[in-house]
Amino acid sequence: MGRKDKKKQRDPDEWCGKGQEALEEGDAEAAVVAFERALEIDPGHRSSLMGRVIALWEAEAPPEDVLAAADHGLGRWPDQADLWSFRATALVALGREEDALAALDKATRLDPTDADRWRDQAEVLLRFDRFEEALAAFDEAGRLAPDETGALTGRAFALHALARYAEARAAAEKSLAAAKAASDGESEHEARELLDLIARHEAEGRPRADRQVEYWCQKALLHFDEGDLSRALATLDRAAALDPAAAAPWVHRGAILARAGRTDESLAAYEKALALDPRDAGAWARRGHALAQAGRRDDSIEAYRRVVATITKYWDVTRY
Repeated sequence: MGRKDKKKQRDPDEWCGKGQEALEEGDAEAAVVAFERALEIDPGHRSSLMGRVIALWEAEAPPEDVLAAADHGLGRWPDQADLWSFRATALVALGREEDALAALDKATRLDPTDADRWRDQAEVLLRFDRFEEALAAFDEAGRLAPDETGALTGRAFALHALARYAEARAAAEKSLAAAKAASDGESEHEARELLDLIARHEAEGRPRADRQVEYWCQKALLHFDEGDLSRALATLDRAAALDPAAAAPWVHRGAILARAGRTDESLAAYEKALALDPRDAGAWARRGHALAQAGRRDDSIEAYRRVVATITKYWDVTRY
């Protein structure tokens, strides 16, 4: 190896460039290695600190690792807004709501004229059901980038969640027009679907999202799919508290507990659901499956018989 080649091997910019190339080629793991090599040479190399965080995220590293990398970078460059944004992304994945929002607030204060940062903040606020705050952040993103379809659609989603249907419809129509002007087929489709949803919910007179049992049931399933069982169950508690007569939170609780291998608790949840609504054939079927998993064959068969009896008695099978 010549002197020039050896010098290149000790040049953090050279390794950082290799990391960027690997990211562009879709090889995030190779990018991580290259950025780490750059940081071995220069631990404070700004672009490599940022690049390593991005590469770890793209490589689907555990969010704890992404968070640690972002914090390491911020220890060197605390004014780097992008690092604060990635810190927030990792914290969202870890379910740390307040910490994530604090990181996003820091990013927007460091770079207040970037519409994308305001939109990112708004989307996280929306995810955590803080609809009024999300709307304010979408408004700021829209002020900075009036024709950006993501902010326009997000604003419509926030208004829809607040059951402010007339305003939501106007916002979604504006998003649709912007998407058409930009020849953005995906955003156009999303805006049309949202308009249909707004019209349906407005006709039904639905209350704001956080006052709907089904909204919290779906959130619980999302939390469980993200690996957060305790949060899923707490969310179902919130759904059940909204309407103590609703069977749905208990059906979803049974399904989640069954998937978590907690069969006895799952059966208890199904029993509660069926006490509230004995005509729920789906709950009987799920209970039958859970009983079969528990080895209670006779009880399982009886539950499936109740499925057939319920369908026969209460459903208009001629419609199917």
